[in-house]
Amino acid sequence: MAGKQAGHTASTVSAPALVSSQAMRDLVIGLDFDNTLIDYDQLFVELALEAGLTGIRPAMTKRELRDTVRLLPDGDIEWQKLQAMAYGLMIGRAKVARGATEFIAKCRQHGTSLKIISHKTRRAAHDPAQCDLWQTAMEFMRRHRFFDPEGLGFQGLDVFFEVTRQDKVRRITSLGCHIFVDDLEETFAEPGFPPGVMKVLFAARGPFTGRDLVVARSWQEAGDVIFGSGR
Repeated sequence: MAGKQAGHTASTVSAPALVSSQAMRDLVIGLDFDNTLIDYDQLFVELALEAGLTGIRPAMTKRELRDTVRLLPDGDIEWQKLQAMAYGLMIGRAKVARGATEFIAKCRQHGTSLKIISHKTRRAAHDPAQCDLWQTAMEFMRRHRFFDPEGLGFQGLDVFFEVTRQDKVRRITSLGCHIFVDDLEETFAEPGFPPGVMKVLFAARGPFTGRDLVVARSWQEAGDVIFGSGR
């Protein structure tokens, strides 16, 4: 359905559409949630600065901040605390990723089916409040009109939270996704990831190790490589 997978160089985003107009209505695209549809970069920096962690710069990406925090004493624990805050009590300070709303609107315009499939435990080990992270994610989506018919048009049954990465891959398979968009290569490298599903890595920068990835550095590029420029 999705056609031949392209290489992982930046030039892939200027390729013609990977699906025909007729096939778009039958297409199922799976979307990761954390750091794909939702942008935590600024929130993580703010939380790290508020916690008084050293070595934090205002313009850091989430990945750069993670790598810096993990080098601190008890860095792994500190990082897990930040994650618990960002995905839980403070998720309201995060943002919908730039361009995601427009990408979803383009999918709706073409009649393409969308599913959100997230690898997310229900609670974080280092969260004193023990927030229900599935519920906070759903509240974020409601607040940003994910479930409004005149908003992003999702239904509750379009959203799946999976406790393990293996469960996430099984869900991608069971829903019949033709394309999956994720910010983590680990998802695509997971044993059992269904062959034939186009792997769109949502990543602003490399390095990338997978040779069968389509790299989209923005949601605009993701739309262009799937639907073709101008559609």
